[in-house]
Amino acid sequence: MAGLSSGGAKAMVLGCTAPEIFAGLGLSAAPPPGVTTGQISLVPSGYSATTAANACSAMAGSASPHFATQVTGVIWGMSDYTVAQGYGPLDAAAMRQVYGGAWTQGTATSVPGSGSNVEYTDANGKVRTSQITVTGLGHAWPAGAGGQNAHFVNATRVNYPAFIMDFWFNKNLRVSQAPAPVMTACSASVSGSTVTVNGAANFAEGTIAGYRVVLNGPSPVDDNAAGSGAGFSKAYANRADGSYGGSVTAIGNNGQTSTACAIPAFQVGTGTPPVFTCTTYTASNYAHVQAGRAHVSGSYALANGSNQTMGLYNTFFTSTLAQTAQGYYIVGNCPQ
Repeated sequence: MAGLSSGGAKAMVLGCTAPEIFAGLGLSAAPPPGVTTGQISLVPSGYSATTAANACSAMAGSASPHFATQVTGVIWGMSDYTVAQGYGPLDAAAMRQVYGGAWTQGTATSVPGSGSNVEYTDANGKVRTSQITVTGLGHAWPAGAGGQNAHFVNATRVNYPAFIMDFWFNKNLRVSQAPAPVMTACSASVSGSTVTVNGAANFAEGTIAGYRVVLNGPSPVDDNAAGSGAGFSKAYANRADGSYGGSVTAIGNNGQTSTACAIPAFQVGTGTPPVFTCTTYTASNYAHVQAGRAHVSGSYALANGSNQTMGLYNTFFTSTLAQTAQGYYIVGNCPQ
């Protein structure tokens, strides 16, 4: 979705309201959410990228997780005195805040038609925002050569339709996305000092290429080649006495991984597994990651152990995690 001026503002609002539908935005001289018609020529005092980001996130509501796979391009003219030029970098910075995480600014590269482009990559090395300044461009849609040169269309500068289409296609994060494998069962049984782990999964988009078994305890296991196919059973001999827990994860033939299946606590040798007291933590997703209760994948925060999605990794999203076993967290409250 792209647009100029009020059309760009509407494109931004649509992208913020329905990120699950709009995978890419192209904002040309676009006043951000919350700006009135009387404020388009000057960024009002106190209005910042954070102001715009908060408004955008509020529009998305429960659809906010889809920001993790959205990209945005921004362009503005250095001779535009209708819409404040300050809204250009502000729009791009606001969307980066909405997307969350750490960012790396690239070096400026020239774009045919007197343009200069700066791209920003996220923590995964994916380009998520582009911002182009165009020398000599006033308040007009930069259409490139071959079109009219009037009625707020400029045919002497950057061909932004060609650029933004190329940007959307090449930087698209939703291409070839498919549902991940699903673990349907996992368990562990003990015979003497041998632990046998069983698991099963299905994958509607392909086949299960492998299973990863993780056992936490006196003789830990981290096995990335536990089996394949619809199900597996693998024995791990000579485990030291003590209490164990763990998980099984399925890996699809396209590299996608399932949410981890938690193996209930069990005991090797004499004794009984200790009773684990579930504890609940409520904090920002950023704080959960810093405390070691979650980790980052893309722009998402994922609960350690269960790998359940908590939403965007930033200080604005708050989640409740329940620690149901040592090193294992689920989204929500402790089971009753």
